[in-house]
Amino acid sequence: MPHVAPAPEDHLKALTDRAALISSGNIKKIKETALSADFKSKIVEDVLGYTSPVGNSAYTVESEQKILKGSVDLTLGHLTDGKADIIAPFELKGAKTKDLDAIMPGRNKTQVQQAWEYATNNVGIKTGLNAAFVIDTKTKNKLCAIDPKSQEILLPLLKGGDLARWRVEA
Repeated sequence: MPHVAPAPEDHLKALTDRAALISSGNIKKIKETALSADFKSKIVEDVLGYTSPVGNSAYTVESEQKILKGSVDLTLGHLTDGKADIIAPFELKGAKTKDLDAIMPGRNKTQVQQAWEYATNNVGIKTGLNAAFVIDTKTKNKLCAIDPKSQEILLPLLKGGDLARWRVEA
């Protein structure tokens, strides 16, 4: 079994602090904007290693990135001052949010629909509130050229017409 290095102490502290904030219920006392900034800084940048635009001409995480007719709360991608190659847009919600499927006032869509639109109307690797990624053929081919084993885990997207009871029609 391969050896996995233990997490650095500062990473463990950040994750433990976040878990305590959630389990204590204190997270519900903090506004969404404050939570978003803290999550970006302490978890996405410090623990996961993404770089912010502060002091960097090329960076990998940004808040309030323009996308479609709005802006997404948190963006992961290859970003510069003039270009945004967005890989994963995130719509962050506060701990008091109870129903992600409720229509948002003035927007005529749910929070899930908004996040899905951001993800599916973006070029390249896409995700939207799920554990699966949708990539285009060009991206798939690049990944398989880098590592041929990628072919084993990159599966075709199946639509309703591709499915029959208990089997895939391909």
